[in-house]
Amino acid sequence: MLFISRRVLTGSMSGLVLILTGAAVMTLHIGRGVQSSFDTIEVGQTENSVVRILGKPSVTEYPAKPFTRYADRGCEAPCFKRFWYENRLMLDTEAWSISIDRDGLVVGKYHWVSP
Repeated sequence: MLFISRRVLTGSMSGLVLILTGAAVMTLHIGRGVQSSFDTIEVGQTENSVVRILGKPSVTEYPAKPFTRYADRGCEAPCFKRFWYENRLMLDTEAWSISIDRDGLVVGKYHWVSP
């Protein structure tokens, strides 16, 4: 029969709690960082300025090929394409989208959170 000492068990549990706490802090930090940058995006800004502020999107959606992980419909006119920025540490429950028109200008933005 295998016996685990109380000291080993306590150390293992402490380590697990530390790892889970670190993951939670990282998840919140990433979300807050993206949200802070997202808040600076305004309708009428250029596509290039969005990428400069938020970085390369997780996904670029076009009307012919909707990305429906968060929205129930794809990008619709005047939207020509939609940039998606995902918080992957939230297991597909949080994302930000920026809608871009044919002229390369922001026409809308949204913060998606699943309950």
